[in-house]
Amino acid sequence: MMRRKILLQEPLLTLVTDFRAQKTAGDTTASIEQTQDYMIGHYQEPLTLEGLAQMAGLSVSHYSRLFKKYIGYSPIDYLTHLRVDRAKEPLVLSDYRLKSIAGSVGYTDEFYFSRIFKKVTGVSPREYAKKHRFNPVN
Repeated sequence: MMRRKILLQEPLLTLVTDFRAQKTAGDTTASIEQTQDYMIGHYQEPLTLEGLAQMAGLSVSHYSRLFKKYIGYSPIDYLTHLRVDRAKEPLVLSDYRLKSIAGSVGYTDEFYFSRIFKKVTGVSPREYAKKHRFNPVN
């Protein structure tokens, strides 16, 4: 009798275990997407890897590994690319000073921002603006 109960419960246990594993993977994916959305909405604020991992409810190393797996960039590289992309429009469409643009995307040091921008795009912010500004011919 006991043997039958065990045999009947084994498939149920397997099903519950599989469901928990899927739920955990789904929760982890949702946590990564949540932090990605947060980065998109708050890129101009000081964000730390530790804070993002805590938001996701994961250790820093586990969060970093999963973020890169799902998004394709490390969290810090993703934030850097996001900030550089957000800086491109004001560089091209405005006459704001570089310090102001750097500050608007989360950098307090315009020289550091310039180095990061060049590392990501291959050109300095000034070169990028000059190259992409619309200059009608008279």
